[in-house]
Formats: sequence, structure tokens, C-alpha cells
Amino acid sequence: MATDKSSPEAIERQRARARALELREKRWSYQQIGDDLGVTRSTAFKYVQRAMTDIIREPAEQVLALELADLDAYTKQLNDRLESAYETDDLVKLLTVALRVQARRSKLHGFDHKAILDLNRETGSVPDAMQYLALMLGETAPPAAAADDSDGE
Repeated sequence: MATDKSSPEAIERQRARARALELREKRWSYQQIGDDLGVTRSTAFKYVQRAMTDIIREPAEQVLALELADLDAYTKQLNDRLESAYETDDLVKLLTVALRVQARRSKLHGFDHKAILDLNRETGSVPDAMQYLALMLGETAPPAAAADDSDGE
């Protein structure tokens, strides 16, 4: 059941989390915080942890947005230069940089991690995932376990 983040209950929980963090900063125990807020010690702890996570998340999201904007600017500059490059050496260098920028962007978005998880779900095998990644990175893939395919014959 999804909850509305702007409902009166959600707003009150957010205020309670902020108050819990404020009291924890004043060195109150979780039990004292819980008593003050009318919740259990465990809930007070969860409120403090969630408030701290929220404080960290917003700046991290801002940094991610700035990093992605920079990568977008680099990509535009590279595309402009690629259109005007005529020398093979220049094209190779620019494409190499463009691929690195694209890889960094994929990594920031977590696409690589998702691909590994999807592959593991399909194959159920971590070695298969490692072989796939090696191939995607242009590396020599570790040999498949050919000896296992012999069925003992």
C-alpha cells in the first residue's frame, strides 16, 4: 500500500524524524527520544537513522546531477569535434574518450550493476556474468568450463 508523501501523517512522521535527530544531536538516548515523541526506543532509533539518511541523500543527488550535467557537456563537445575530425588518429582518440564518458555515465546510473543482476537471474551463474562482462569490456574472456561439458565421457 503506497503512502502519500504529502499526507498529514507523512508530514508528521517527517517532523518526528527531524525532532528525533535534533534530540540525538543533544546526546539524548534513544529511550529518552522515544519517550519524548511517544514512540518505542526502536522507532526512535529508526527515526534518527532515516533522518540522517535523508540528510546525506539530497547532497548526493545534487552531486550526481552535477556530474551527469558535466558528462552531457563533454559528450556534446566530443560530438561536435567528431563531426569535424578527418584524421583517423583523431577519430580514434575522440571515440576512445567518448566511450569512456559513456561508460562513466552508465556507471553513475547503475546500468552496469543492473546488467550483472539481470544476467545472474537468467543464467544463475556468477562465472557466466564475469565472462559476459569480460566480453563487453573487450577483454579475453576466461575459457568456459569445457571439461564440465564432457558428461564424464
